[in-house]
Amino acid sequence: MGSAAQHPSQIGLWLRLGLALVLTAVFIVHAAEWQGRFGWLEALDHQVHDWRLTAFAESAQDERIVIVDIDEKSLAAIGRWPWPRETVALLAQRLVNEQEAAVVGFDVVFSDRELGADPERLRTLVARSGDAGARSAVDQIAPLLDTDALLAQAFAGRPVVLGYYFSQGEPPRQDGQLPVASLSLTELRAPQVALPRFNGFVGNLPVIAKSAASAGHFNMIADQDGVLRRVPMIVEHQGQLYESLSIAIVRQALGQPALVPGLSPERWVPSAYSGLESLELVAGGRTVVSIPVDRHGRTLIPFRAVPSDSNRSRGYRWISAADVLKGAIPPASLKGRVVLVGTSAPGQGDLRLTPLSASMPGVEVHANLISGMLDGRLPAAPPYLLGAEVLLLLLTFAVLGVVVPFVSPWVATSMTIATIAGHVGINLFVYRGAGIAMPLAAVLCLSVALFLLHSTWGYFVETRGRRKLNELFRAYVPSQLVQVMNDDPDKYSVKGLLAGKSAEITVLCAEIQDFNALIERLPPTELAALMNQYLTAVSAEILAHGGTLDKYIGDQVHAFWGAPVADPQDAARAVAAAQAMRKAVLERVNPSFAQRGWPELKLGIGINTGNMVVGDLGSVQRRAYTVIGKAANAGQRFSGLARLYGVSIVVGEVTRRACPDLVWRELDRIRTRADSTPTSLYEPLGAVSDVPEAEQSVIPLWQQFLRLYRTAQFDAAEIQLNQIRQRGESALQSLYVNRLAALRQTPPDVGWDGVAMVRDR
Repeated sequence: MGSAAQHPSQIGLWLRLGLALVLTAVFIVHAAEWQGRFGWLEALDHQVHDWRLTAFAESAQDERIVIVDIDEKSLAAIGRWPWPRETVALLAQRLVNEQEAAVVGFDVVFSDRELGADPERLRTLVARSGDAGARSAVDQIAPLLDTDALLAQAFAGRPVVLGYYFSQGEPPRQDGQLPVASLSLTELRAPQVALPRFNGFVGNLPVIAKSAASAGHFNMIADQDGVLRRVPMIVEHQGQLYESLSIAIVRQALGQPALVPGLSPERWVPSAYSGLESLELVAGGRTVVSIPVDRHGRTLIPFRAVPSDSNRSRGYRWISAADVLKGAIPPASLKGRVVLVGTSAPGQGDLRLTPLSASMPGVEVHANLISGMLDGRLPAAPPYLLGAEVLLLLLTFAVLGVVVPFVSPWVATSMTIATIAGHVGINLFVYRGAGIAMPLAAVLCLSVALFLLHSTWGYFVETRGRRKLNELFRAYVPSQLVQVMNDDPDKYSVKGLLAGKSAEITVLCAEIQDFNALIERLPPTELAALMNQYLTAVSAEILAHGGTLDKYIGDQVHAFWGAPVADPQDAARAVAAAQAMRKAVLERVNPSFAQRGWPELKLGIGINTGNMVVGDLGSVQRRAYTVIGKAANAGQRFSGLARLYGVSIVVGEVTRRACPDLVWRELDRIRTRADSTPTSLYEPLGAVSDVPEAEQSVIPLWQQFLRLYRTAQFDAAEIQLNQIRQRGESALQSLYVNRLAALRQTPPDVGWDGVAMVRDR
């Protein structure tokens, strides 16, 4: 872009338009699926869908659906899965007979005979013995030994829906019995459909399968990134189509409406279009449930919100299967409810990675689908969105590809932002209003790509100053402040920043108390390692709070706020940085040092605010962006006074006034030979909400003591100080005890004002 973008040359204009058209064509190829969808754009669309789903996920509980959980509690009480058939039969009977559930869906498959006594083998053995009495006894107990038949009897005549699954492999595995197919491929009449196709299956034992009211598959196919976002609602096996477990349960709950394909009118269907838009549940000639699907027969899952501390949603009532079997649930508590029996136990292998949870139980996925079908709120991604996406790409090209070369950079940026915001707004409006999940990645990426294309045209001219600014200040200031300067190059020119100027600066100086003793204790290699770890920790906090690193002098760290970028909160950020530095040393650095046998550190931090000279200062041989001035020297002096007062942070009066939201304790009033003007020193105790009331209640008492002390009322001051000391001793109190004793021994001159004289550093 740049100023030249408003009057581009003919060659440059046509070249830019040509490149913009090529970019647009690439994204149209993706949207139209002429060469398949690009993987990276598909991945971005998945992320957009996940964000959109998370933002608008329903959080209210659906009282129509209850999940009976074969959880760890149940496994501990009854034993590992699979449970005895008698236990499962009792569970089904109690759910239907005692709890009066409308439908009971099992998210499990009963494909293997239960190990135990074989009635037929027992009959054969008794027949060989020739004992007629034994044969009669076996005939009487045989029904009790056939536990699979007992389970089938428990299911018979009850609204029980069973699960099963399909498989793909060679040779095909075909265990158990499939239910009657829902549809056939010829009934579908959608030539371009690409349903999941399987050559094998694992169904329920025939005796059990025949006894259930219906059955549905529980196959779940994750996207390429391993995240489950959609479920195939119908799949193909040997030319027949089979419905999912969630559809089978909804059909049972609604009185078995017919399942028919929802096809678009043939006159509007192009040759590449599957024609399949939905699966319809039809009763009495009208559609009672419409299930939107794509050409693969999949529907998006309408997940309910999942709390961060659990893998289970609060959108459904969860009941432990053990409580149902023990009869701990009051009778008829589940009357008219759709009950799903599944497991959330980690060891059972039915936990799924979803956009809202890293380990969502598969049974909850079915619950989400059933809830969405009953409410008519399944997100739709119909195939005709292809045309809508192509149209939006062309509109984006018209706005950002054709118009932008003729406008200024600021207008171009505004147009790009408005275009992206418009795409996002339309996408969210359609999703919330019509339940349609439109792709978004392609139009967003094209918007950004076109903007970058035009921006690079004037890149070297417009960013030359920015690159120099980055080179000069990358080592001084946090990256976010460099970005602020880059965003306003007129205000933050390199020449203007490097020239010395006077500004209100907040300076921070931190040092290690008793550093000389530490030097004597450690060998050079360990001392170097200690200093590197310490300086890294405290410097990180300075940068994190927007400070400019000035220099390191031995154990001292110098930093300042207010240049090159000034902010009204500079003083508050400096104080917050000091508190964070102290916390980092106490909670991270010192414990690490203790493990290595190193002494713990105690910081002395001084902070002062005032007018200073800031700029690129130094000699021909070496220069640095730094600050100088009387206020800067005072900040360094304050760090050395921290040990005197037994505190970690000493703050000047101007800084304190700039931070009225903090609780402060006045430490002293001082003057030096270089500066005879008295200045007050303070310690920040923290935010009002963080400082205990007991500690806050001492502050007025302390201020009263200082008033008495500075007006030479030493007796009253001593009484006040003793009352304060009863609430807890401190080094600061001990300092004033010694001062009072010295003043009693050598009374001060007339006119004494209580200001302490300290030596310059």
